Formats: sequence, C-alpha cells, structure tokens
Amino acid sequence: MKKIQTILSIVFTGICLSSYAQISTDEISSFFETKSDPKVVRYRKILKDAGEQCFILYLFNGADKNCQAFAPIVNQFCNRYGWKAIGITLDGKTIEGFTDAKEDNGISQSFDINFAPPAIAIVNPEKNESQLISCGMISLNQLEEGIMKKFEKEITK
Repeated sequence: MKKIQTILSIVFTGICLSSYAQISTDEISSFFETKSDPKVVRYRKILKDAGEQCFILYLFNGADKNCQAFAPIVNQFCNRYGWKAIGITLDGKTIEGFTDAKEDNGISQSFDINFAPPAIAIVNPEKNESQLISCGMISLNQLEEGIMKKFEKEITK
C-alpha cells in the first residue's frame, strides 16, 4: 500500500508541475541565484506582495516522512517572503513547524486530495479564491515557481 501511495504521489506531482511550463524551474533557479538581477528583484517583490493578500494551506499526514521533510521547505518559503502558512493535518498528527495544525474538516476534499500528501494550496480570503499549487514533494524553487505561476499576469507586465 505504501508503495502505491508513493507512486501516486510521484504521478500527481508530475501532473501538477506539468502546468507550469511557461516559467521553467531552471529559469527560476538561475534568477534567484543572482539577487541583483532586475527579474529576481521583481519576482521577489511579487511574491512578497502576494503574501500580504494570500496564505498557504499545507495539507499533510503527520506520520508521513515526505510530509515531515517538506515542512521546512514550506516554512523557508514563508520566512523568505513573509507568507503565513496554516497546516491541515489529514491524519490528526502534527509535525515540527506545524504543531498548531488544524484537523481536516473536509477542506482536503475541496482540493480533491485523495492521494498521499503533502499538498500546497494558496488561499486569498479577500477574493474568496483558492488554488492547488503542488501535490507531493517539491523543491523550494518549484514552490516559488508554482506560486509565481498563480501571479503570472503580474510577472509578464
């Protein structure tokens, strides 16, 4: 069963990330390595500004090693850009960095989370909008890329 969950997690991660083709991970990685690059400055500002309007929902199973390993990446993103993250535990167990996580009250079903987490969603309470960003383990660069994809209109201005 664990092997099937891992395979499903990999498949769903690929599906989620395949929609981010317009801004490549390599492009983002190279941008963020050169902090003085005007594009880096602009992307960082977009992400910081978005964090004033939105927050991250981190859906996880506390007993899952991938979820435990991904939590520091989520927190690193939040610390870097000033975002707030709310943990949603799907199995009732918390993890380091998300000890105040809320139990899933059905919110995971609104994102169709029927596979092995972790999963990241962005919520904009002012606009009453939410969007699933990733399903499964991803890197910090991929998380940045996925969230920037959400704000792509501002990036391409």
